[in-house]
Amino acid sequence: MSDVNSRPDLSRMTGPESLRRYMAYQEQQGRQDLYWAAFRRLCEIEGRAHDGPLETDFWRAIIAGEELLQRKHGKRVLLSRTRQKIGRVGILKTVEDLVQKKTASDGFALLVEGGLHDLTAEYLAIKHAHL
Repeated sequence: MSDVNSRPDLSRMTGPESLRRYMAYQEQQGRQDLYWAAFRRLCEIEGRAHDGPLETDFWRAIIAGEELLQRKHGKRVLLSRTRQKIGRVGILKTVEDLVQKKTASDGFALLVEGGLHDLTAEYLAIKHAHL
């Protein structure tokens, strides 16, 4: 018999859709701890498809923001303007611009409310300041 408080090995889960199903199930079960652990794993997997540490971290943030928006609105929502800006000016310039804004972006508020401070552009700017 498995321990109710034991945590599954999420490192073995590699498919985004299986992780999303797992997240939905855990949310239905009221297991927010397992939901958020799987959420972080999903962001990690989705970010891996990109080259470079800043790119990987920033795409994790994009995925996290979109997942949080989907959770909030009940439907898939893309960060279209951010994605378009990345296409125009690149990730580094996008991060620089986000950090230099006089007011916090909606994405910043969304990530902080979700307890994902380490995925904000501000955090990434400090983490990757050498760039």
